[in-house]
Amino acid sequence: MNDNVFDSKTFTVYRTKSPLALSILPLESQTIRVGESALIKVNTSLPSYFDSTLAYLVMSQGNIVSAGQLKDNSFVITPTLEFCPLSRLLVYMIAGSESENGEVVLDAVDLTLTGCFTKEVRVEFEASETRTGTEVEMKVDVSRLDGSNEMPGQHDVFYLAVDQSIVLLQGSTDLNTDKVVSGLSSFDQVDESVTLSSAAAYFEHHKLLYLTDARVWSRKEFAHRKINVPNVFMEKSFVKIEDDFDTEVDGKVPEAAYQTSARIRKDFPDTWLWGQAVTDVNGHLRSKVVLPDTITSWIVSAFAVNSEGLAVAKEPFKLTAFQLFFLSMNLPYSIKRGEVFVLRVTVFNYRSQHVQAVVSLAHSDQFMVVDETDSEGWYSKSLSVST
Repeated sequence: MNDNVFDSKTFTVYRTKSPLALSILPLESQTIRVGESALIKVNTSLPSYFDSTLAYLVMSQGNIVSAGQLKDNSFVITPTLEFCPLSRLLVYMIAGSESENGEVVLDAVDLTLTGCFTKEVRVEFEASETRTGTEVEMKVDVSRLDGSNEMPGQHDVFYLAVDQSIVLLQGSTDLNTDKVVSGLSSFDQVDESVTLSSAAAYFEHHKLLYLTDARVWSRKEFAHRKINVPNVFMEKSFVKIEDDFDTEVDGKVPEAAYQTSARIRKDFPDTWLWGQAVTDVNGHLRSKVVLPDTITSWIVSAFAVNSEGLAVAKEPFKLTAFQLFFLSMNLPYSIKRGEVFVLRVTVFNYRSQHVQAVVSLAHSDQFMVVDETDSEGWYSKSLSVST
């Protein structure tokens, strides 16, 4: 073994004028649930002849949501919804003596909150598969997650249904819990490249204004150590969450499908539903909607708001629209006058039995069918379509 080989680590020196130190001890859990108490312990180091005052504040979404003074080095904090979804707990100490003015030292940790949503939205239909062009009932229900028997109350519900192919190509546009948490957490992002080596640097970096006659050390210095010493604190790394909060979708509510005995499918939107409605006091919404003619799967999502806050769906509903028997024409991209081309018509049969079908093309002055004669204005072909 080579005795000259050793490990090393770089520390950022937290500068203080007086021999003071403060650190928040690691929490028992990485996450804290809203409404449940969490024990915070603080370790301090100062001369015996110093008097000190401990205080804390909690920042979330750019606001101070809680603050108070501490009687000892441990205290209990109970997060509220204002803490969600990410908070930063700052504990600071003002210590000094009769011969020395007080000085401010601090430490901070991130608090990740769970239980930030007190309600959820569920959107569903009578069946997960149904025929195109038919009328279906959309059900939207807002329910409480806190186990309370209290009615959810009226909510403004916003719903969206997009063709699954658009979702696969462009990504999901649903407003879900992950996007809400990511968007709100962006208010508390910290630039990890900035070195915070003093109390003044921390206050300035987080745009905290302070008014005090105590000394707030502002000198920034760096040092490299191979061992840990009392007044040396590693720079903290804060979680940076990329904002991927995007809920804008262009679309329209389709018109009612044209109904005939042999209905022609002609309604093929990328966005089927894009609307707003109001629930009853029980949080229920029922609405009749007509499926477009697209043979696809529709991704349906919803969210709701009222004076109590926001409710989102955990996952969207997938509604598949199908046809038992239909045909599709494969048309060329472009043609020239006088060009001869093959018009391919594909017949799809999803019935349980074979079907004898006749495919007819109406006569037109714009084209002629080679080697075929029309019968009463139609060009026809008979075929047997298997299952």
